[in-house]
Amino acid sequence: MNTHLMIAFTALVALTSPSAGQDTNAQNTLAPRLAEAVEARDAYDSEKAEAILAEECDANTPGACRMLMALHRNLYDDKAQIRARARADAVCADGDWMGCLRIADMAEEGTGGPRDEKAVRAGFTRACELGHGAACERAAGMNYDARGGDEDILQATALAEAGCELDNAKSCGYAGSIANSAAFEIGDEAGEAATTLFAKARSFYRKACDLGDSYSCYELARLLSEGRGGAADWAASKALHDKACRVDLYRCDDLLKGQLPPRR
Repeated sequence: MNTHLMIAFTALVALTSPSAGQDTNAQNTLAPRLAEAVEARDAYDSEKAEAILAEECDANTPGACRMLMALHRNLYDDKAQIRARARADAVCADGDWMGCLRIADMAEEGTGGPRDEKAVRAGFTRACELGHGAACERAAGMNYDARGGDEDILQATALAEAGCELDNAKSCGYAGSIANSAAFEIGDEAGEAATTLFAKARSFYRKACDLGDSYSCYELARLLSEGRGGAADWAASKALHDKACRVDLYRCDDLLKGQLPPRR
């Protein structure tokens, strides 16, 4: 699955601006040399822009390394892509999640170097550790599915739960699905261990649903209607189903055809 992290150079100017989101003219808030690099880029003088940004990156000017990485990425020639990938690796190593996402993106695409699922997994994992919630869900999935390394359910669980702590809906939903699957794998679905896991799944699905993930609303509705992980609650189940249907008509249609368990 391509992450499509082709972020425009001008968007990264806003991201690196100290007052991004407050000043609509982000270029005016940049350090003078970075603003000069933007002007050079706008004048199609990428060599001058690159030289300025490389100098400012070496001087640890905030935002310069990100902007240099983006400039390389958006030049679209093979040598520039190699430089972009190397710069992304350096930016990630410096503790910037944007570089980690970029290296994962490029390693997945095979641009600037070979396709490398191990690097993809490492990039998403590091971005998660640096506080990017969506990366946690991707890293969790790769650990769970043994992509880019061995299967590691415990690590997948930890990553998904970390993403949920960062209020990423998909991570919460994934954490719920891991707990849900583990409960079914026990074999004794009414036993104490399975019930505890179903209750955990309910908790994660509820947060994911509250954060807007319709799939998790359906899964929580299912657990409530079946009485897994706690008492059955058909009224709450129906309310969740109706809520999810308002934002996901396709899945709603499927469920109305018989996937939702009958009322007990």
